[in-house]
Amino acid sequence: TGVVKDKQSDEPIPFASAVLKLNGSGSLTDTIGKFSFLVDKLITPDTLQILSVGYKPVLIPLLFSKDSFFVEVKLEVLPPNGEAVVKSKYNRALWFWKQMMKHKSTNDRTKWNNYAYEVYNKLELDLNNVNKTKLGQNKMLKPLNFVLVYVDSTSEEKPFLPVYLTETLSDFFYQKDPKKFYEIIKAAKTNGIDNESLIKQLGGMYQNINVYNNFIPVFDKQFVSPLNENADRYYNFKLLDTQYLFKKRLVHLRFTPKQKGTDVFEGDCWINDTSFAVQKITLRPAVDANINYLSSLSLIQEFKLVNDSTWFLYKDKFVADITPLGGSKLSLKGRKTTTYKNVILNDTSITSRLALNKKAEEIDVVKNSLDFADSFWVKNRHEELNKNERTVYKVLDTLMKNPTYVRYRN
Repeated sequence: TGVVKDKQSDEPIPFASAVLKLNGSGSLTDTIGKFSFLVDKLITPDTLQILSVGYKPVLIPLLFSKDSFFVEVKLEVLPPNGEAVVKSKYNRALWFWKQMMKHKSTNDRTKWNNYAYEVYNKLELDLNNVNKTKLGQNKMLKPLNFVLVYVDSTSEEKPFLPVYLTETLSDFFYQKDPKKFYEIIKAAKTNGIDNESLIKQLGGMYQNINVYNNFIPVFDKQFVSPLNENADRYYNFKLLDTQYLFKKRLVHLRFTPKQKGTDVFEGDCWINDTSFAVQKITLRPAVDANINYLSSLSLIQEFKLVNDSTWFLYKDKFVADITPLGGSKLSLKGRKTTTYKNVILNDTSITSRLALNKKAEEIDVVKNSLDFADSFWVKNRHEELNKNERTVYKVLDTLMKNPTYVRYRN
């Protein structure tokens, strides 16, 4: 068994191939990047081969010494290789893109008169390239050397120190005409931040990216979306393969820039072949795109069926590696994950709630929203915290009791 993830974003990679080369047994990863298969006749040693389109292949030598085996694999994106683009009168990938454009207004969530959902938002900040020895010798930080035991470093990862994590849970209401929205933050876990205006900024309202828009903001620049109405002028589209999810056939498309030096993305998407709606899309700025201090970035959006034909946004993930001092120096990794549940579409209850708005845009924070116990979050988080995120809370729980840290923070 195992799980396959993107090395930069830590996002699971669906439909990757995991196969034992000599034995021939294997399987594809599911939608959350996990695979599992049984081996009847064991050949040892053997090599586990992990393959996914657009990523570097990984070969893992295995010596089986027990009845079960688990492996976590992180794949690196393949660099642009100057591959030849074969032009023909009929380009099936371009045909799919044109169908996406025809159905764009139908699949864009802004078509609904109103909608509502529960939104869970999580924001994490890590220090990357942490040098334990150098940091431990810093006079200012010496009283906090005990924190360095939390620096996570394995053979595959650069050392990093998780330093910050916030979570919010809220209800969000939207109406198209007249345009109104309302968010009420029901619970927040903010590591000592109790300023209400900051808590409001950590909700879902200010962080929505719509991949169906013609342009997508990346920091201070506007990038051409692969779903731009004129995207065929900026992108090459390539058809990769097909898979089935919830008995719906999905088509895998890859997109790459046509010209160098333009503010465009490279990445891939899975498209339903009937509604031509996006099921999952991964966007990375083109290699030669110039964004100050940014070494790498991933934007991932995943959609789920809320009825038999409507694919609505389920997950929105943003991962950025920021290197203000240069590639190998101390840097930052920011992760923002937003998930959406209990989606309601075109309902009078939403209109009734928004009629109470005094302004077009309103955010409220429930009194005592910071007072919920850990048991509440275990029950109400949309997804479980991973190992790194649990470590953040251990670090911060310890630091908040340390007077030296509190003085530095203040």
